[in-house]
Amino acid sequence: MESFRQDLTYTLRTLLKRPGFTAAVVATLALGIGANGAMFSVVDTVALKALGYPDENRIVVVYGTDIENRIGVSELEREYYRTQIDAFASVAAFTQGWTNLTGDFQAERVLTGFVNAEIFSVLGVLPANGRAFSAEEDERGRDDVVILSHELWHERFGGDPQIVGSSIMVDGGPLTVIGVMPEDFRLPTDYVGTRSGLFVPLALNATPDPRNIHYLGVVARLVDGISLQNAKAEMDIASQRLKETIGTLPPTFRAAVVPVRDEVLGAVRPTLFVLFGSVALVLVIACVNVANLLLARAESRAHEMAIRLALGGARLRVARQLLTESVVLGLLGGGAGLILAAWMLRIVRVVAPPGIPRIDDIAVDPRAIAFTIAVAGITGLVFGLAPVLHFRKDTAGNVLRADGRGGTAGIGRHRMRRTLVIAEVAVGLMLAVGAGLLAKSYQRLTAVDPGFNGDRVLTARISLPSQTYPTAADARQFYRQVFDEVRGLPGVVEVGGTNQLPLASRPGDWGVRIEGREEERLASGRRPWADWIIVSDGYFETLGVQVLDGRLYDRSDHDESAPVVVINETMAQRYWADGEAMGSRFHLSSTIDTVFRTVIGIVRDVRHNNLRQEPRPQMYLPLGQFPSSSDFVARALTMTIRTANEPTTIIPEMRQVVSALDSDVPLSNVRPMGQVITAATAGGQFNVMLFSGFGLLGLMLVSVGVYGIVSYTVTQRTRELGIRMALGASQAAVLALIVGQSVRVALVGIALGLLGAFTASRLITGMLFEIDARDPVVFATVSLLLIVVTIVASYLPARRATTVDPTSALRDS
Repeated sequence: MESFRQDLTYTLRTLLKRPGFTAAVVATLALGIGANGAMFSVVDTVALKALGYPDENRIVVVYGTDIENRIGVSELEREYYRTQIDAFASVAAFTQGWTNLTGDFQAERVLTGFVNAEIFSVLGVLPANGRAFSAEEDERGRDDVVILSHELWHERFGGDPQIVGSSIMVDGGPLTVIGVMPEDFRLPTDYVGTRSGLFVPLALNATPDPRNIHYLGVVARLVDGISLQNAKAEMDIASQRLKETIGTLPPTFRAAVVPVRDEVLGAVRPTLFVLFGSVALVLVIACVNVANLLLARAESRAHEMAIRLALGGARLRVARQLLTESVVLGLLGGGAGLILAAWMLRIVRVVAPPGIPRIDDIAVDPRAIAFTIAVAGITGLVFGLAPVLHFRKDTAGNVLRADGRGGTAGIGRHRMRRTLVIAEVAVGLMLAVGAGLLAKSYQRLTAVDPGFNGDRVLTARISLPSQTYPTAADARQFYRQVFDEVRGLPGVVEVGGTNQLPLASRPGDWGVRIEGREEERLASGRRPWADWIIVSDGYFETLGVQVLDGRLYDRSDHDESAPVVVINETMAQRYWADGEAMGSRFHLSSTIDTVFRTVIGIVRDVRHNNLRQEPRPQMYLPLGQFPSSSDFVARALTMTIRTANEPTTIIPEMRQVVSALDSDVPLSNVRPMGQVITAATAGGQFNVMLFSGFGLLGLMLVSVGVYGIVSYTVTQRTRELGIRMALGASQAAVLALIVGQSVRVALVGIALGLLGAFTASRLITGMLFEIDARDPVVFATVSLLLIVVTIVASYLPARRATTVDPTSALRDS
């Protein structure tokens, strides 16, 4: 301990004497360690921490699939899973929708979980205050109860401890609060995007077609002792039985079961780990740079170390002193890195796209601090090994004899530094290639035509309470009044509405039966199908969707006129030969809407789900006519308003219009269509920003490293360069010599980096759009960029070397 205290005291005194060197090392490490600490916090919070469900490895999510789609669960399928699957100890269903919370305050639209009474026991979480739903309350007519989320309880009701037992107004009717959930509770679907604020009983009332309407989410808890593989095997048998029982499921239908963690994190986890790997490469470059700095400093102290050894100092003690210095520097860099990590996380939370679970929860918590300290300590040991290993090769006698002869560092003494430069160039190229591929991919993605014109278009969501608007006619009448009033506002050009806004929702698909071909099936065995979207007249005009044939909806298309439908070009091309779609008739494969509808128009394809996905068959059903059955009511619509000027200027007037018609109906998600389009590309933008940041940071560290090694080398070769110029070498020749040697070293690193990037680029294939992971243009451009960086970084010290007076250099050496 006494020896350690002496080493630590000497280290601190030495570092304080060289503040410039110390600051350079600490700043370099802070960049690498801070970036790693920030990314660890993201990965840890999003992908590593438990979801908050006790014994979550026993909880699974159940859904259906076919060749083209993932589909929800129908009521009949849910009942089958509940009663016939032995692997499941309990099964619960849920869905989500928006309700209006009203009362003695401004009406608020709240995401609501409609859940079975069993949901809380399946997930293993009970209310923190009050109680859960009973089986009796999960029935129509007895479902007048509600449970609050912890967040809504605090924000809307001030955390009132007496809230349990009181009544609140939801969708125009009173519900009794029976419980408040714990702070961290979420439904599996709540981990992405908006969290449910209310939970009400699902109270299933059989839909008009309980076989084919797949709208439920299902979670189940496995029986103790039953593995996931056992459950999957049983579900494979269930798939065949369901197809035989229901009769309308496609031949390719399969009942799937996945762990709840995979369901929540499946889409984002690979991307996060790739990003974490990339930021680890930044740390590698930082370590290489610091190792080079320490090597240079060790050589400058070679005479001191040689004298200590010559006077009897132990080689192990000298090595321990060097390692102590490096570890102290690592810990100082780690401390600065923690501050930098906290700052980086603030940026990440701001720029993170929707779809990343728990992104708002990320912070530099104790786990992140422990990780950063561990990385700092290990990093200190790793980069400290370079000067220790180097010093072992230099005996005290060799150093003193070289000093006596006035010698300079030879080729052998530069080998390790060149190796380190090669390594950081290789790693820097790998980072830059990843950033280049993602940047090119993002450029391709943003260039995709969505099929509509979002300029000067405002969108706003309206959800009507079922108590006040029980029938389709009631809802239609309200929307007609709103559209007419808004259309009369100054600057408004056109108004429409839809239940599925492009790039902000994912419409479900529905089977169709074409007149004269009712029994037709596709090659997959499935009936013809299309995504279904409800739209009002004026919708296509508002978004500027091009009409390819026929006409669009107008006010003459109401519930007493002939049933009509507009389809997109993909649907027309897939199910009819050229020109045969117009005038054709079909009806939906459901009892909800059995009338034959005539195709009156074909519109251009709209990229609805996202910009990456090719357009799917789509049918636009008229708000004034859908459905033919009154059991379905389209109460939630998004208004689309085209204006002559800046669309946000009409927001106050819009709110007044809606409030004047019904003060209990709030406007929500009020935003320009441009923001919707931006949000659709936010994931790619997030990846590009992080990768580009890491790539630029890597290039900066590479340039600093090359500059540092060339500067040091030039200083060590002062006598040699003086001799060359004394013998007639021109300044241009010396400049070319130094820069050329740097470029040759960089070329070796570039070659190794290209090999590494060629191998590793496949890891980001899933993050790319319309670009090959081994795009030659990106690889060539990045290689050229590294050469330019090397030339620029080595030019300045090389240029300084050419200004040295040969006579002075020879005299000083």
